[in-house]
Amino acid sequence: MVDDYLWAMARAVEQTAPRIEVPAHLRDDGDRALRELIEPFAVAPALSSDRLLR
Repeated sequence: MVDDYLWAMARAVEQTAPRIEVPAHLRDDGDRALRELIEPFAVAPALSSDRLLR
């Protein structure tokens, strides 16, 4: 079983990662919606996917 695992991992490393196109709603990290939500409250910038909301 270990040999099969090692064989499979060796083959996987040799492969290039596929280029996958995902729908826009899966690429959106929600930062825009968060900015719109907190704007009326004058809340200080919060952490986001790009470190700080701007």
